Amino acid sequence: MEKVSKSYAGSTHDFRIKKQEKFLPKNSIKYADSGYQGWQELQSKVVMPYKRYRKKPLTPEQKEHNVYYTT
Repeated sequence: MEKVSKSYAGSTHDFRIKKQEKFLPKNSIKYADSGYQGWQELQSKVVMPYKRYRKKPLTPEQKEHNVYYTT
């Protein structure tokens, strides 16, 4: 695994740091959690897990995506 930013002091939000740093290569796949919502509008190939809601469970395809995402 590679570091993608320098260290920041305090309670700076991860997405704010990501927007301040240089972009990752266009061809690379970027795996992100829900803290990076909106990143897919700034860069391509951003993969995020699907979120389950109480009244809207995940489909089998979404579950498979999430399992692949976490491995």
